Amino acid sequence: MMNTLTTGSQVVSLRDLLSSTLVATVDADTAAAQRYYSNMCELAFEHYDKGTDEAGNLRTLTFWYTDAVGTTQSLDIPILSLLPLPLLQVKEADFGFNVRIADLSESQEEAFFLFDGSSDLPKSECHIPPQLRVALRSFRSGESSSDECTNAYMPNMKVNVRLHQADLPGGLSRFLQFVNNMEFKSVENNKIKDDAEHE
Repeated sequence: MMNTLTTGSQVVSLRDLLSSTLVATVDADTAAAQRYYSNMCELAFEHYDKGTDEAGNLRTLTFWYTDAVGTTQSLDIPILSLLPLPLLQVKEADFGFNVRIADLSESQEEAFFLFDGSSDLPKSECHIPPQLRVALRSFRSGESSSDECTNAYMPNMKVNVRLHQADLPGGLSRFLQFVNNMEFKSVENNKIKDDAEHE
């Protein structure tokens, strides 16, 4: 008789179960970095072409004031220097599973276990171990047959993720330093004043 446990929709390879959490964590970090880059470009530049990665002028906030000697001054402050964007990455990721061993199945030959050109080796020389398959169970204690439908909606994985501020890449750090050190222009009578001409 076939074990009904192995035919359930939640029976998976233990290796796939563990590796999927690692892949999901890496993908999450990558997606967060891509979103940071996209948001930064949209915030920093007046226009940005995602297809060509070409950006326009820096988006700035301009305000005017009159100094003590009556000269009209304007300050152009890059928007990017006013609004901090958090660059986060996963610091710790804890995954907890409640599983039951379902069966031990023969492994299929898988390409990523073999080096290029070794696919012609006899199966006996590949040394691919059997796959341990497990069934996911809910964390609810005291399960009974009457609770089977309810348990199908109970969580069977606990995830605890801690984030922290990532180190800025060298190129991004230099770009932000350039933005923060931009010179402002001095204006008198609504015209840009060339300080060099008055020296």
